[in-house]
Amino acid sequence: MRPYYLPREFTHALTVVVYIPPSANADAACDVLLSAVSRLQTQHPDALLLISGDFNHASPSSSLPKFTQQPAVTRTVKRWSEEAEEALKDCFNTTLWDVFSDAHGEDIDSLTHCLTDYINLLCGEHRTHQDCTELLQQQALDYPGH
Repeated sequence: MRPYYLPREFTHALTVVVYIPPSANADAACDVLLSAVSRLQTQHPDALLLISGDFNHASPSSSLPKFTQQPAVTRTVKRWSEEAEEALKDCFNTTLWDVFSDAHGEDIDSLTHCLTDYINLLCGEHRTHQDCTELLQQQALDYPGH
C-alpha cells in the first residue's frame, strides 16, 4: 500500500506487525524479529520502517537498539450505570419516531442528521430519567398528530 504522500527521503513505508505470545521464548522471538527486520532493512535501506504489536514479556530494544519505543496510548471508556441505561432504553422505547420521518420526508441526509442529534442529546453525559421524560413531553406537545 502506498500512502497519498510520502516524503522523498523514504522510498517505501513498511510496517511490521508483531505478536509474541506470553508462552513464547522471548530470546528466540526477538531473534526472529531481528532477522526479519534486518532482511527488510537490507532490501529497502531508505524505507520508513514501523514496528508495532504485542511483545508481552519480550523486550526487542536489546535486539533492535536503533529503534525507539513510543509509550502505549491508553484509552478511557465510560460505562453507563444500570439506572442510566434503563432510563435511556425508556427514552428510546417511548420516542415518537414518526415525528422525525414526517418532518424530513424523503430527505435522508436531513433525517440522519436530526436523528443523530436527538440520540446525542439523549446520550448526553448528564442525562437523567427526568431529563428524558421532559424531552418526551415536549416532543409530544410539538408533534402535530397528538
